[in-house]
Formats: sequence, C-alpha cells, structure tokens
Amino acid sequence: MKCRAGTSFEGWIGAKTWESLDRDLRIEAVFRSRGHVEMTWGLAPWRGNDVWKAQVTFEIEAGEQMRGLAEDMRALLG
Repeated sequence: MKCRAGTSFEGWIGAKTWESLDRDLRIEAVFRSRGHVEMTWGLAPWRGNDVWKAQVTFEIEAGEQMRGLAEDMRALLG
C-alpha cells in the first residue's frame, strides 16, 4: 500500500497507514490542528513473535516539511 501523506496538505480525517509486506515496519500519519501531522513509526520482528517492539511518535508541519520527509523516504525505500 502506498501512503500519499506527503502530497495532501489540506488535511484528512483519520490515520493514513503504510505497512511493509512482512509487517515489520509500520508508519502512521494523523493530521492534527494548526497544520501539523503526527507521525508514528514502529518496528517489530518480522517473524511475528512479540518479544519486542520499538515505536516513536513525532510531529511535523504539513507543508514543505512533510513533502521533504516524503521525498527522503521515497529515496530511502525506493
């Protein structure tokens, strides 16, 4: 599934989620007030055992900052 959060600056309702095929990487974007996007990135073992899970949440601006992050991620994940 492709996440197009970097191209939508008007905002949206609910969460936009991208998950790798093995479900070991999950990215979720939620539009918040004042033109900010709350992003949560999660890592988990790809074999499905629940031994560990790492997650970080941060907030960025929905304009150029979001577009720059989306471009960087496209380059990284190809």
